[in-house]
Amino acid sequence: MASVKFYLDKRRANQNGEYPLKLAVWHRKTFLVSLDISIPEKNWIGNKIEGDIKNKTFINSYIQTRFSAVQNYLLTLKLWGKLDQITPEILKKLIEKLNPTDDSGSIADIEVEKTEKVVGENYLFRDHAVKFIESRNAKGTKATYQYTLDTLAKLYDLDRLTFSDIDYDWLEDLDIKLRPTCKVNTRSIHFRNIRAIFKNATKKKLVSKDLYPFEDFSIKNEETMHRNLSIDDMRTLRDYPVEPHQEGYRDLFMLLFYLIGINVVDLLHAESIQNGRLQYRRAKTGKLYDIKIHPEAMKIINKYSPGKKYLLNFLDNYQNYEDFRSRFNKNLKQIGPSEWISAKSKNGRPIKKKVITPLFPFLSSYYARHTWATFASDLDIPEKTIKMALGHGSRTVTDIYVNFDIRKVDEANRKVIDYLNGK
Repeated sequence: MASVKFYLDKRRANQNGEYPLKLAVWHRKTFLVSLDISIPEKNWIGNKIEGDIKNKTFINSYIQTRFSAVQNYLLTLKLWGKLDQITPEILKKLIEKLNPTDDSGSIADIEVEKTEKVVGENYLFRDHAVKFIESRNAKGTKATYQYTLDTLAKLYDLDRLTFSDIDYDWLEDLDIKLRPTCKVNTRSIHFRNIRAIFKNATKKKLVSKDLYPFEDFSIKNEETMHRNLSIDDMRTLRDYPVEPHQEGYRDLFMLLFYLIGINVVDLLHAESIQNGRLQYRRAKTGKLYDIKIHPEAMKIINKYSPGKKYLLNFLDNYQNYEDFRSRFNKNLKQIGPSEWISAKSKNGRPIKKKVITPLFPFLSSYYARHTWATFASDLDIPEKTIKMALGHGSRTVTDIYVNFDIRKVDEANRKVIDYLNGK
């Protein structure tokens, strides 16, 4: 039997510190119906408004009328044998349209509503998510979506979670559950992943667009710290007398910068240079890149090529790329002056300990890309050219035919490198 009760939604207060009062209706699952009223928590006592509240008598009468109308409506649907034919989504729409002072004719509307089959209402979210993840090409992309699915598995029963369960209230509930362990941008990733899976299911006609819950739900983002070095920092890093074991890592970082912030995995798996240019498809997106190799970049390439399998030899002594990337970023963070000091071991023996004062303890490979983009912006290079250099946006038919973008990108990269060189 369906049921209804009052629910003071204390998940988020308004600017006056009041909480919205709603009706919580249970029919296969719980959904909320707004009463368009907000009150302080202290004034909600025993399913009625108490205390010094303006128009208290009228408001109490109004909410009791709404409550009784819904309660009677559910009972009538049950007696007429129509309740079991209605999905929670349709029932919610019917209740929201219900006139609390005159519900005549409302039942007749069910004859139309019940025949509208909601596609995908019982389709398990997990089942489509697994298929969606398997269809992705990039390993990193698969891992990101799997991370979201694993996170949901800790919070919900994925054997029962259907697409119809994922409505606005469910998204708000998920946001609340994620807050203790996930920052804003991590929660944003999860919501974008859920949205992508949902959209894919609707595009394949497996789930009705009527179930899509993201029209009103806002995915919040928090501006991240800019990951770029200043021009002086870049010159310091380029010219710093690094220790012998750090030289290759520093040179690789500079090569990333000279090649417009190319992704590490793409550079290390490049096999050859054609006509002074590096052409490759980015592993993450499959997009084609074509970068002119300027002398500064060629000098480093010549220093570390050929490798046993690839253009560069950085992966020659590593089992896989992930091992090298971890070592690469760790060593970037340790570049800086060091000294040996006297210390004691755990058992009290005197030892010498190496203490490093990192120049850039936050440095990682991503800084090459962000720094290139920042320098390009400082030089007033057009935003369109910067986006094309970084692989953002799409190329028009005109761009493809006249190679306008490639020429402009080549010129922009030369300007950025000259800027670093002090020209």
